[in-house]
Amino acid sequence: MAKLQVILDGSVVDEFRLTRGRITIGRRKNSDIFLDSPVVSGDHALIERIGRDVYLEDRDSTNGTKLNGKPVRRQKLRFGDEIRIARYTLHYCDDDAPAQPGFEHTLMMKEVRSGGGRVDTRPVVDAPTAVRNPPPVLGPLGVLSVLTGGNAGREITLIKSVTTLGKAGMQVAVVTRKQEGYFLSLVEGTQSPRVNGQEVGTQPRALQVGDQIEFMGVHMMFRHQLVTSSTSKEA
Repeated sequence: MAKLQVILDGSVVDEFRLTRGRITIGRRKNSDIFLDSPVVSGDHALIERIGRDVYLEDRDSTNGTKLNGKPVRRQKLRFGDEIRIARYTLHYCDDDAPAQPGFEHTLMMKEVRSGGGRVDTRPVVDAPTAVRNPPPVLGPLGVLSVLTGGNAGREITLIKSVTTLGKAGMQVAVVTRKQEGYFLSLVEGTQSPRVNGQEVGTQPRALQVGDQIEFMGVHMMFRHQLVTSSTSKEA
């Protein structure tokens, strides 16, 4: 099923499954997707499903709508597209896609790139390919080392802006990469992640090197991976 993930300041703050033919986006309280910002128009944008195709339409908004970094009036959406409205990013994706083999069977890890998320391998016949580059390295890269379970020893380099842990519809936590570091927060469910034995509260928890993380029965450790042009060093 197609859905939109609403991302604000690098964190997934809401998620909407596109089950209706028309989804309104704007600052009006009765909008299907309400974006609380003075620079968002009351009737800002529209998501419309026609058959199997889904379209994004700007509703003559004051400050415009961008699709993959470019202003848009009306455009067919593809999985992985990124819609930008004011400070909000709406990531268009499909939560019915199967998890990849390995660690994802136990703890689903879905990384969202700042340029648009999952790579779409389908031929592009109706629009030019959008440029989707990973964010620039602003500091040491974070790494999650899996310590327990059948995937002990696996490591995940947190190069993306948002890495989602858990299972959609049940328990979901995110590790967000920001200029000032990495942050862990719960976005769905009641089973809060634990850091060094303490539950993460309602606010994002800043991660430090050596922090022990427990989520959905899996233990992990956070550390930094320092990368240079010729060699890699780990902290």
